[in-house]
Amino acid sequence: MVYSASGAEEGWKLYIDHAPHIIFLDIGLPDASGHELARRIRQHTSTAYIIMATASDYKEDAEEARQNQVDGFITKPFDKGMISNYIDKYLATQL
Repeated sequence: MVYSASGAEEGWKLYIDHAPHIIFLDIGLPDASGHELARRIRQHTSTAYIIMATASDYKEDAEEARQNQVDGFITKPFDKGMISNYIDKYLATQL
């Protein structure tokens, strides 16, 4: 099942309601930073597989994502192959 949220608060509610195994999370959300949501999810559980996506090429964003212990970081524009690679990496951890 795929869920989509328009902002951090809606994303948090979807996470709590559905606890998805893989989360693709934009850094630039309208109501909060994706970093804040990643941190909140990570504090809630260590098992969520979080991939940050951003149009930013700022090294600070990549560093903050690492500090939040996300599992991946991709910059836009990205393609289906990049997404598939992260899904494959997640599935490999489940074996």
